[in-house]
Amino acid sequence: PEDDPVGVALPAWPHDPDRARALLREAGHGSGLRVRFSAAALPPTPAVTADVAAQLAEVGITLDVRHYDDPPWWPAVYLQGGWQMAIQSASARPHPHIMFGRDLTTGGAFNPGGFSDAALDAAVAQARACADAALQRALYAQAQRIVHDRVAVLPLYASDVMAAVRPGVEGFAPHPLGYVELEDVSC
Repeated sequence: PEDDPVGVALPAWPHDPDRARALLREAGHGSGLRVRFSAAALPPTPAVTADVAAQLAEVGITLDVRHYDDPPWWPAVYLQGGWQMAIQSASARPHPHIMFGRDLTTGGAFNPGGFSDAALDAAVAQARACADAALQRALYAQAQRIVHDRVAVLPLYASDVMAAVRPGVEGFAPHPLGYVELEDVSC
């Protein structure tokens, strides 16, 4: 998101259903395309999946959606595969390297789509080793532009996680990644 300390404003992708249909025809899928789609069954992902499916159906792409519980959604997507497109939520990252290094660089542990871009890899590696905060921000801005231009991931929304407690609630602690864990909470 733009309010992230290293976030940059990026242009919106054009919404052009006619061009999308033309691209499908050019790719030999003029009569439509069916895509195996993996998504977590946890809210709000099913609602977001339904919106994405409806928009893609308008241009001739049908999603064959497989909802997984979490777990085993994580191993199903990252270890077993069998999908062509996946949607997942992602919490805020305490440092941009966690997202770029794990999720988007070549060979990243959480890069199940296998995205690979030498310029992105170089910018992320240089940013990770950089002690100059301004240069590091510039390198992560470059990385965001590469990811945006190559459409390595398609961010659909960014949500804020807010939590509040009333007096008498014990055991609640905010999580740095925005998770709300209630296991040790009592009233």
